[in-house]
Amino acid sequence: MVTPSGDPLCDFCGDEDVRWVYPAHSIELADGFLGSSGAWAACETCHLLVESGAWTELAERSYRHNPIRPVLDKIGGRAEAIRMIRTLHQAFSLARIGPAHKMPGKG
Repeated sequence: MVTPSGDPLCDFCGDEDVRWVYPAHSIELADGFLGSSGAWAACETCHLLVESGAWTELAERSYRHNPIRPVLDKIGGRAEAIRMIRTLHQAFSLARIGPAHKMPGKG
């Protein structure tokens, strides 16, 4: 995800303060509706959740903070949205092709 100005957003929760990048293969799920194109950006909080394997907490955070939450809710409500997010996160964990690295200029 990116801001209107082209700056990256956290691919997990939509936070603008991206600190990490996870190299990954592209993912396509649900006939192109869910997926990703290559690397995933992560804010500090989501990075810590990924690194600790806290997938349930990451899915909850992703749901609560995601800018497309109203769309997710229309698809099937909170439970279905969380299920979809967890499916996508599981695909991400399989698509990762290396450790996370810090975004340039982010200390």
